[in-house]
Amino acid sequence: MRLKNKYFLFFLISFWFSGIFLNVLVPFFKLPAGLYLFGQLCYSHVYHQISEKTIFILGHPLLVCSRCFGIYTGIFITSTASLFMAFKNRLPIKYLFFSCIPMLLDVALHSVRIYNYSKMAAFLTGLLLGSTGFFYILEAFEKLIVELKSQDRNFK
Repeated sequence: MRLKNKYFLFFLISFWFSGIFLNVLVPFFKLPAGLYLFGQLCYSHVYHQISEKTIFILGHPLLVCSRCFGIYTGIFITSTASLFMAFKNRLPIKYLFFSCIPMLLDVALHSVRIYNYSKMAAFLTGLLLGSTGFFYILEAFEKLIVELKSQDRNFK
């Protein structure tokens, strides 16, 4: 993948990841309250917003739960690493499924009340899935770029 495309994907991921912190940043930097409302509106479509499952920073909740925060953190860290390292081998899909197993076990064990919800366990299982999932996002992004370039050539 061309470096400029990696930077563009990194920018998109960074933009989404930074939005998670709007609840913390708005009061800290005295930003307009409308940013907080906009962030809540954006993230409410992908997150249930249950405060017991949310990580708080400086007394303010993040806009996603701890598991989603782990997923997005994993994606962000791996996308950052991809700027400095070349990942040439495509991962077989089985690795994505394997990275889901700890998360599914965590959800199942909590659902049948074998143990109480743990923000740390949720974060770590999300981190594993997000770190692995980035490779599949990157591959899909590469395919999208190739497809768009192909369509662009067909219209000329």
